[in-house]
Amino acid sequence: MDREPFTLQQAIAVCDAYKDLKGTPRLTEKGDFEVIEDILVTPYGNIHKQIFFVLYKEMNCPFKAIEFYNRLEYDIVIIFREIVPIGDGYISYINLCSYLEEIGGFINSDFLKEA
Repeated sequence: MDREPFTLQQAIAVCDAYKDLKGTPRLTEKGDFEVIEDILVTPYGNIHKQIFFVLYKEMNCPFKAIEFYNRLEYDIVIIFREIVPIGDGYISYINLCSYLEEIGGFINSDFLKEA
């Protein structure tokens, strides 16, 4: 079951609250190491999220990549980059809520209150 969407204000507040996760390493199921590169506000819904990531990879800018999106529902994802000795490594992402479940955490409901 998908999590309910965030408003833009909620998504920005949650991203800001979890920015300290940047740089955190993670071991994948394949045995590769990744590091959290960023925590981003993204469109809600799989199709819009896929479009966002195609644009993000092309432009390397989350602000430009989300310009196409004109809805009021948002999600938050963590961007991982593979740690490799040469080159940039692949980029992958996971929903913030799913990542927090993996590590036994949750989103504090105080961040979800409207300002």
